[in-house]
Amino acid sequence: MTHFQNKYYLQEISDDIESIINNNGKAKTDEELQEMFRWGFDTGWFDNYPEDLYHKKYFDETIKIMSEINTKLLDVYESVKALDKMLSGDVDEEDFIKKFII
Repeated sequence: MTHFQNKYYLQEISDDIESIINNNGKAKTDEELQEMFRWGFDTGWFDNYPEDLYHKKYFDETIKIMSEINTKLLDVYESVKALDKMLSGDVDEEDFIKKFII
């Protein structure tokens, strides 16, 4: 039994941040462009807005901060998973405490 049903949202947010970091300033893939067409964009759109052929380009410092935030988020996610296991009875309090004592 899971105590925190939505804890996986933290992992999804982390995955999104990682994608933003990895795609920083890169050209969109054919699959991404096809998705835009499915949403109603047409080729004329890119004639007027050629920048939309690329992912947003963030400053290097912004990417560094995003990466640091993502590391912290993943740490929180792991801590919440451990707490969830303890609250759900999958591990006892002693094992839970040992996980956080360095």
